[in-house]
Amino acid sequence: MTTPSSSSLSAQHPLVNLKRFRDSARRVLAECNTLYELDPASAASLAQKCDVPLLSVDTAPDDDEQPSASLSNNGSSSSYSHIEPDVLLPISISRGRNKVVRVRDKTASYLVLGSQPLTVLRDAFYCPTDFLQLGDGDEDGGDSTNKNTLTCKTSASYFLIEDVFYNDFRNPDAEDYSSKIIEWVASRKSNGAKSKITTLRCAVMSETTFADLCVRPGTRYLFVHQGTCQHAVVFEPNLRMLRAHGDDVTDRTRYPIETFFKPWKSAIVTCQVCKARKAEWVTPVDIRADRDSCRWCQDCFDRFHFNEDGTPAYEFEYHKYRFTADVPLAPH
Repeated sequence: MTTPSSSSLSAQHPLVNLKRFRDSARRVLAECNTLYELDPASAASLAQKCDVPLLSVDTAPDDDEQPSASLSNNGSSSSYSHIEPDVLLPISISRGRNKVVRVRDKTASYLVLGSQPLTVLRDAFYCPTDFLQLGDGDEDGGDSTNKNTLTCKTSASYFLIEDVFYNDFRNPDAEDYSSKIIEWVASRKSNGAKSKITTLRCAVMSETTFADLCVRPGTRYLFVHQGTCQHAVVFEPNLRMLRAHGDDVTDRTRYPIETFFKPWKSAIVTCQVCKARKAEWVTPVDIRADRDSCRWCQDCFDRFHFNEDGTPAYEFEYHKYRFTADVPLAPH
């Protein structure tokens, strides 16, 4: 259940302390136009090399003293810009937790800021499992406790990054998925079992910013929600500082920015076995399914789970497949 942390992985994917990365870059110019904490000698040397006017944060003119300048498309001034130093992180999310993240498995990519909490990524990512309204067996009623929306998803979930579970506790009724895993690992160690699993700990997702993390760019981490639905999360290697000029969006309220989204081909969610008919049932954990939270059409569900006389072929949990939100057919 832990993320890779072997010596070979360390050499291939060095650990990056994002807060230290941000702080060490405070002296870097954003497009050579905004100056952060450079001494006069260094500022003069850099200005000569860049051959552009430099504006120090500490000596920035007041609003009424700034020269008039039009705003560019990203909301920044074409003459002067003053933005607080922040890390710009490209993150990709893929379906499943395969050892190799294939391009075809990638479902979404985002740009997030180091100053943002991890919950912004959880809210931005769309997976239909978040909107399941589970009914028991043939009952028409469903789980009315699912209050997830396209912009806010507070059902139980966690990110597992470098052996730390970041749990979403915004919903006080959300289940703590990580506690049972941590207890299981601790019990195995106390019994003397040999395991490569290191000591696990937990933290609160909403109280942790991306800058608080230590990550290995290019390494697969784990996002789990709705009990058993798993996704691979990758911090892409091209992380950098937010630039005041150029193509970067400096309006922080617009982050996270979705840079890639794999749209659903149809508003009708199909069976994951035949991939043709409409999904009618879902099984959270199923020995005859190739994945957790597997969707079934009526025909495939009956064929795989019941004998010819209509009796269950084995013990399994199943629910009616209903949605509390529309399936997006385009980037949202």
